[in-house]
Amino acid sequence: MGISRCDLQGNLHLQLEWEQRLKALHPEIHALGLSQPALRALWTLGVRHVDDLRQIDPKALESAHGIGPSAWQKLQALL
Repeated sequence: MGISRCDLQGNLHLQLEWEQRLKALHPEIHALGLSQPALRALWTLGVRHVDDLRQIDPKALESAHGIGPSAWQKLQALL
């Protein structure tokens, strides 16, 4: 289950917590130019590095909350 933008709005503590988490993602993942919801979805799925990404079932990745068509297309390049 992902986190929605509504969950983050008005909750500075949660915003800062997610900001710190997403900074820990590998630079190669950041280089894809994914949206914040897509990055949060990757974190929620346990992805921190590209190798983690390759361990996830592609169908689970594609259907994860926050992974839209644009993010999916970018992620496929790393799979």
